[in-house]
Amino acid sequence: MSGKIIGNDAWQVGPWILEPRGLASCGNATEAPPRHIVEKLQEPPKTCKQKPQSYVECLSECSFSNEAVTADEVKQFLELGQSGEQSWDVVSDDGLTQVHRYHDRSMCGGVFVRLSARLPEVSNLSHVAGCYVDFKDRATWDKQMTDFRVLHNVAGSDVLYSILHAPALTDRDFVFFHTICRRADGKGLLIYMRAADSTFVPPSRAVRGVLYLTSIEIFEHPEGGVGIRVLSALDPNILFLPKWIMNALCPSEWRKFVANLTQHCKELESQKVALKCASLFEPISGTESVGGSTTVSDAEPSDVVSELTPQEQPTSEMSHTYLTEEADDDAFVARATAKEAPRPSAENPRGEGREEVGCDEAFRTRAIARDAPQLDERRTLVQELELDGIEEVAPTTIGNTSATGGWFPFANLFHSCSGQCAP
Repeated sequence: MSGKIIGNDAWQVGPWILEPRGLASCGNATEAPPRHIVEKLQEPPKTCKQKPQSYVECLSECSFSNEAVTADEVKQFLELGQSGEQSWDVVSDDGLTQVHRYHDRSMCGGVFVRLSARLPEVSNLSHVAGCYVDFKDRATWDKQMTDFRVLHNVAGSDVLYSILHAPALTDRDFVFFHTICRRADGKGLLIYMRAADSTFVPPSRAVRGVLYLTSIEIFEHPEGGVGIRVLSALDPNILFLPKWIMNALCPSEWRKFVANLTQHCKELESQKVALKCASLFEPISGTESVGGSTTVSDAEPSDVVSELTPQEQPTSEMSHTYLTEEADDDAFVARATAKEAPRPSAENPRGEGREEVGCDEAFRTRAIARDAPQLDERRTLVQELELDGIEEVAPTTIGNTSATGGWFPFANLFHSCSGQCAP
């Protein structure tokens, strides 16, 4: 697979053609580019410290952070998506949604997943795309990912800034490159995001997270409806929230997100809403057809990420893997931290200082107590919770009309975490 330049402002990798206008093609405003960003992007690209280094290793080290997205990078990304069980472990599959986890837990902050779903009740590709790239529509329903700022467009890649709100925890913010690729036949869209240099945006009150990679592929599903595939690797920089808990809760949060996404798309359809991004699904005239391209095999969208075989279906033993692999050490740290965190007193009635440490750790302990497969472990931990004075709190319910976390499937998870930790 190789990239091909098809004009002064665009390139093509396989079926995917760069949209050089970026987010402006979806009606989003671009700010006047800050001088320091322009100067940074004119510097020679960073090179990986050790050669040869894989695409995932470069992502994990943020080695591309001063570069716009290139055809070669997208080529490597597509190859990663196509890799099978040698790279991805099955976590769950319920027929309509699937979750895989990257086999190397040391890469990209330890939370690196491949998610896929079929939306049988949705037929309009642009409505699904609008949930990700139309910020005006997004502001009507998503109160969690906000403050989107398109800071610059360079070589078809937008420098994007956004804030993730997680009540009871400090806001998280992210700086990343955002690229849109279209299919010549108009039957799909690829949204590709990865980390940009954090110095592009000065520090604020928010805690700076790292978006190593998030991609969304939207396509016509061969069985009807719309299909979506997501590769996501990010670190929200929540120091005391163990990565294994985020991985363990990912399947339920992904199902929740898919249900919310479906609901919002049905509302758009019932209101006959026409989004500007619909133009991205019009066939591209004057370009070489996908079938005639020499840049990649003529795979259909459904082949970009391989479907599960019966042998890959998860077992009950698999479903507990990530709940037990670090439970002992994490439970000990959680209990110790929860005991040491400040408690309410006459001088400190709200127990200030517990929000970022105690609450995160209290959630960790509750999650272990609720999800640990062994009944004895669960009973012991619940007893310790009672001794520590930490109440068991039911998971936060996300409203049916709010497809929160459209950019990051884990945004629902952060919302749930913060809801359970609220003082």
